[in-house]
Amino acid sequence: LGLSPFSERKIIAFYPKDSQDWDFHFPVKYFKIDGENRFRELPHKDFLGTLMSLGIKREVMGDLVVEKNSCYGVILEDFFQMISDRVTSVATIPVKIMEADVKDIPQPQFSEINDTVSSLRLDSLVAAALSCSRSIAESLIESGDVAVDYQVEKKISKTISPQSIITVSKKGKFIFSKELGENKKGKIRIQLKKYI
Repeated sequence: LGLSPFSERKIIAFYPKDSQDWDFHFPVKYFKIDGENRFRELPHKDFLGTLMSLGIKREVMGDLVVEKNSCYGVILEDFFQMISDRVTSVATIPVKIMEADVKDIPQPQFSEINDTVSSLRLDSLVAAALSCSRSIAESLIESGDVAVDYQVEKKISKTISPQSIITVSKKGKFIFSKELGENKKGKIRIQLKKYI
């Protein structure tokens, strides 16, 4: 159970083979934090920071999807009342919290990044994703700030396959969408998708 097929955090249930799916209740609540205002845009980090400031462990809450100054998420139901009672603003902007239906959760949105790389090594793809130098990418990888398919990866020369998910701490999450062939200089053209 997660917000989308790309969710990093999911809940899994085990139940007897002869049970019906409808017999099982996932102990979670979907929620919406409505931060609509005319003054400033609220990014993902503001919503996440507000929720983390309550002392909630990251393990009890799923991924967050932000769209049009509203944040959608899923949390263990024992904690829903806590956030409902205690979160009244995000980055000084007044907000309202309400229970949501899973059908109301928007699908993640992406922006496309097209670039050329000399190889499909992790350092090359991180540099392309962040529009930074290879040395900066190498530093991020070696310091443990990069994960591939949600596992920390410190090997800068690791070859990355299409559809792999690359997460860079505090920088964003990217899907290595596909190879687009080689250019005239023999470099590989790639497409990445960045979660918005």
